[in-house]
Parts: sequence; C-alpha cells; structure tokens
Amino acid sequence: MKNAFLSRLAVPIFGVILFVAFPSNVRAQSLNEESLKASYILKFIDFVRWERPTSNPTKVGVVHDPSLFRELQAIAAKKSRATRSFEIVEIDTSSDKIGKLSGLDLVYIGRNQQPQWAGIVKFARQESIITVSSEPGFLEEGGLIEFITLQNRIRFSLNLVEVDLYNLGVSSKLAQLSVK
Repeated sequence: MKNAFLSRLAVPIFGVILFVAFPSNVRAQSLNEESLKASYILKFIDFVRWERPTSNPTKVGVVHDPSLFRELQAIAAKKSRATRSFEIVEIDTSSDKIGKLSGLDLVYIGRNQQPQWAGIVKFARQESIITVSSEPGFLEEGGLIEFITLQNRIRFSLNLVEVDLYNLGVSSKLAQLSVK
C-alpha cells in the first residue's frame, strides 16, 4: 500500500518538476544561443578588411532582435579594449531602416524582415557593410553571413560569391570555418 501511494504521488511530482524546469531550460538555451551569435558577430569583424576606412569604434547595428541587441551590448562592453571598441545600435523597425545603416560596419537582420532584405543588401553592398541573419534563405538573397543550426550547434555559412560585391576582403580562415 505504501508503494502504491508513493508511485501515485511520484507521477504528479515528476510532472510538476518538468513543467517548472522546462521554461527555464528554454530560456537558458535561448540565452546561450544569443550569446554565441553575439560572440560570432563580434569575431567576424576580425576576419574582414574593408576597402574604405573603418569607423572607430566598430559600429554594429541590430534590426528587429532586442535580445541579441542586449547580448551584443554586454559582450561588446567586456571585449572593448584600447585597440578596438564597439558601438552597438538598435535599428528602429518603425522607421526607415536603410537610412539608419549609414556608418555601420556590420548589421544583423532579425526575424520577419525578408521584405526588407533586398534594400538592406543593396545598401550594404554599396557601403561595404557586413550583413548577417539567422533567417533561412538570407544568403540566396545576397546576404553575406547566415547562422544555421547543425546537430544542435550554431554554425554559419559565408556567401563567397557576394564578398566581392561588398568590396570586402575576407580572411581565408573565415571561409574555412564556414559550413558552406
């Protein structure tokens, strides 16, 4: 009788533990993903040479991804040093995105921005701004770097065809690290 009582009690308790633990695991995984993306983004800059003089500090814009914006700010504050500092700016999605890209070295384009890709890519090519997104199909539309998930790991693909159109010199190491 004691074992029957314990087994009936164990199932609901286990269910409550899963219910409570699941959302925090999802948040931790999401935070970890944002942290990895932010670290990658700041590292990409080390592997690129611009034909134009680069801004000081290195200016990174984020379109429509507030959590990545916050993570970039936190990591950039830790990574800033005498030889390189970062300015992280959030591009307001309710205003003219294209005009706000002026002066950036890199722009990350968040979710649901596919209708804006053509204009952003066109402007980025003219101004030699690295373009990055996590949205599938971004490379096919002229984007430079696309984050992808392979075997539960964040990776990236580099669009080597577009590098010349962006007037950027990309290190062969970055091309080797790309999954495509």
